[in-house]
Amino acid sequence: MGGSGNIGDNPLFVRDPDDGGDGWDDDPETLDIDEGANDDFGDLHLACGSPCLDTGTDSVDPALPDTDLAAR
Repeated sequence: MGGSGNIGDNPLFVRDPDDGGDGWDDDPETLDIDEGANDDFGDLHLACGSPCLDTGTDSVDPALPDTDLAAR
């Protein structure tokens, strides 16, 4: 991945998203089938051992909060 400081390794999400093999969301042309019913948007929290944990910077203006949205 390009750019200074970017991590190209697998971020190790708790659970990766999965479209169920039929694409994301429902196809409006197949009214009798809900292709979106098996969509799994995953759990995009970082798992223990993720190379992304504690690697970011908060040196921006204005300053970022001390914790993320999950209060971590």
